[in-house]
Amino acid sequence: MHFDLNQAHCKNHVVIHNELGPGIILNIACRKGSIDDTPTRFHKLNFKDPFYII
Repeated sequence: MHFDLNQAHCKNHVVIHNELGPGIILNIACRKGSIDDTPTRFHKLNFKDPFYII
């Protein structure tokens, strides 16, 4: 997924839940700028963990 929040006119946030299935880890990589840039932040979200907000 790609979310571009810099073009919004008001403050936004993205709430991510992992409901992929038991034992499946959702890896989240945040980048500034282009999708080709190196990620600046990583997060792992286990199945049914509390949500993660960007």
